[in-house]
Amino acid sequence: MTDQTATTAEATGSAPAPRLAPARHDALAVLALIFGVTLWPLGIYLGHASCNEAIAAGRKRSALAIGGMAVGYAAVSVSSLLAVSGLVAMATGH
Repeated sequence: MTDQTATTAEATGSAPAPRLAPARHDALAVLALIFGVTLWPLGIYLGHASCNEAIAAGRKRSALAIGGMAVGYAAVSVSSLLAVSGLVAMATGH
């Protein structure tokens, strides 16, 4: 531990955070990104599964898994917005 890290840990009253292993792009992360674009519910599920597996293994989460979840959740948001606006348009006769 360096002097600066030791001083920071003493000043905050907590131990320094453990270092995680670098992220690894596993098969779940790659599939999360692919399915996040094509079949977004599956992309969201696989992205969460990949992140949980990485945390359990003590490494950082993959950017591909996070990207697959982000694209999947964006697709959910857009499709929900379109569905609600379509229902409102039908209800008001526009």
